[in-house]
Amino acid sequence: MVDQPFRWSDPHTWPWILYVWMSFLFVGWLKPLWKWLQREQAKSWPTTTGQIDSAYIAEPKRFLGLTLQSSRSRTYDAVRAYSYTLSGDTFGGKYKRSCGSEEEAQEFLRGLEGQTVPVQYNSNRPARSVLLEATVEILLRNRPPSPNFSDGAWVESVPKWLKPFIGVFA
Repeated sequence: MVDQPFRWSDPHTWPWILYVWMSFLFVGWLKPLWKWLQREQAKSWPTTTGQIDSAYIAEPKRFLGLTLQSSRSRTYDAVRAYSYTLSGDTFGGKYKRSCGSEEEAQEFLRGLEGQTVPVQYNSNRPARSVLLEATVEILLRNRPPSPNFSDGAWVESVPKWLKPFIGVFA
């Protein structure tokens, strides 16, 4: 058997491992693509008024009693549970956002319990609903400022590597 030289322009000469790598890449993009398509579809759904019932930081995912994330790479899932009523039936849903720190997750959830919120729902399956990203951003913008925010508090949130560059202001 004579080996053909490798040429990018001819896929027949590509090594098999390249096909395996490309399939992993493709499979990795399926879930985010599916989520994006669902969000785009939900923009055309009818809207009703709902209420944020609870806001909490979800426990890390576990498998056989072990946490699946290391403490260094841990993300915190901020969850808002909401409910809405259609034709006398009450339905509920959850909005999740991953945050890099527990403080960021707490700030994201701050002051939103009990707020009314527009909810997009599927008219064919009313139990299926979403909070649009634009709706969540409006909620965040319209809430009052954090009560413990002082003039120098922003310095605490600046990463250490950035402080030398903004030294006078920090």
